[in-house]
Amino acid sequence: MPDCINRSRFRVTVKNRDDLTRHFSYDKLDVVKAYMEELRAQHLKPHVCQLDEHWLVRIRNKGHKAVQATFKSRDEADRFTTQVTAERLRGIFVDYTVSRKITLAEILVRYLLEEAPRQKSRKILEYSLEGWLADSGPAGEALLARYRKELTAQGRPVRQAKFQMRQSSNELSWLHKPFADVTTVDIELFINDRLEVVEASTVDREIDRLKVSNGMDAPTRCGIFVPKWGCYFNHLNREGASVMEITTVGIDL
Repeated sequence: MPDCINRSRFRVTVKNRDDLTRHFSYDKLDVVKAYMEELRAQHLKPHVCQLDEHWLVRIRNKGHKAVQATFKSRDEADRFTTQVTAERLRGIFVDYTVSRKITLAEILVRYLLEEAPRQKSRKILEYSLEGWLADSGPAGEALLARYRKELTAQGRPVRQAKFQMRQSSNELSWLHKPFADVTTVDIELFINDRLEVVEASTVDREIDRLKVSNGMDAPTRCGIFVPKWGCYFNHLNREGASVMEITTVGIDL
């Protein structure tokens, strides 16, 4: 039977007294009770609730590998539980737990370190993918810094960008989502953003640099087919939206 455990914080509030609002870890119930008693002693009427921000799902079925995953809402947790149960009944369950522990940005760094050096277009790949990381925000810049540090530690050359030829993208924050949560909507938003500043052929090449192999079940735009990255994931259909599943082809995760 699936277990769905709420590990969200507790919040204690008092009406019209925002200064008394406190948050407590899910496992600090004794501290919550003590704070409630303290407020009541001041003739206040505190209210406590547990938030909907962190859920742990454990699924154990005889004859199947145990599954554990975390989610940001009860709805997400319930959808995952329903999906796993249905897939196991049909004998087609796919384990998403690995892809929930790694982001696409982290996979790009692994690709740059392990696979890109073997490609003839290595320099173009490095320029493009490093640019994506740089454009994806502070988290991407931190990953890029660690990547360059690792290159230095391995005695490999670090590419120094003397000037920027590319047009930056503002739609790359999804690179830092858990990989299982990346959808075609994210990719479509990226494509739309890029089409405002560069030609469709350029966008097509950028997408292709992420090792495109086949198209996903998603609409095309300006002749660009929303892709799947063949090196890393297969296409599944969940509630009408295409989602990705990490495989061990290309990089051993």
